[in-house]
Amino acid sequence: MADVQILATGVSAAPLDYDVPAANAITPKACFAHYDGSGSAGAYLPALEIISDSGHTVTIAVPSSSVAAGGTADVSWFPWRRGVTVQQGGNAGPLGTLFAWYDFSDTSTIALDGSGKIQVIRDKTSNHHDLSQATASQRPSQTTVNGLNAGLFSHANQTWLDSATFSSVVNQPLTIAAVWSQTVVGGGSYYPGPCGRLLGGQGCQVWVNGPANNVVCGANGNGHIDTPTVAPFSQILTVSFHSAASSYIRVNGAQSLGTIASQGINGIRLGHTGTNTLPAEDDALNGVLCEAQYYIGQLTANQLVGVEAQLKAKWGTP
Repeated sequence: MADVQILATGVSAAPLDYDVPAANAITPKACFAHYDGSGSAGAYLPALEIISDSGHTVTIAVPSSSVAAGGTADVSWFPWRRGVTVQQGGNAGPLGTLFAWYDFSDTSTIALDGSGKIQVIRDKTSNHHDLSQATASQRPSQTTVNGLNAGLFSHANQTWLDSATFSSVVNQPLTIAAVWSQTVVGGGSYYPGPCGRLLGGQGCQVWVNGPANNVVCGANGNGHIDTPTVAPFSQILTVSFHSAASSYIRVNGAQSLGTIASQGINGIRLGHTGTNTLPAEDDALNGVLCEAQYYIGQLTANQLVGVEAQLKAKWGTP
């Protein structure tokens, strides 16, 4: 069958949707759009999002650089291939070099037990840092956020998912992007969060600090970065850059600077910020974890814009 162009004429406000008729199927080979950003208040990324008939995002294609506020752009997308230099231990792409990626909306990466609880979530990179929970009572369940599948973690049940120990430590600098919620107030000895696991008593974590209940990124007991986000809260987007004295955390785009300990990570735990053996401390998340992306190094300014724009649009964060 010959290729047929699908043409949307005239001008439309973004986002412009094309719904494939129920009796049809398409194989995208190329896409072109003219973006008029003359009314945009800030930099933006033109994006092509492909959504399955089940309502799940298949992919979001974005360029490697943003368009300045008020700027226009002619943008083309098509499948392509070229030679690239691959950094060992990561998956290179326009939004950064991922060494681990957990997307709860992609149900093909999730294995459920007989009770419908999440037993395994697979790493979407080629590094195979899959996470699992051997204890049935401590497996998270599922919910939906912004119409997408998400992981539901319970503080009462001490639910989390854990990786095997890495063959080598991933050292700082590194970046963690996560979309999550915390529905119970922290404080006292309760330091919940979506991402953790300690290395030598410290670690790269994202957590809620008590008694101020502020979202922080940092190393347990040795430096953290406080931000003015108080639990409980619905889903938020945090991007934390872990690099000792040059560290920062961004909460829904608002950035705070600070200093943390210099440890890297040799494993990943989702739904818990540290270790279950810490004396008199309780670190289990009570809320939702939608997605967690682990990057080698620091994202460039354009990559940071891209990561935040993609996750915000996907999960409906503020």
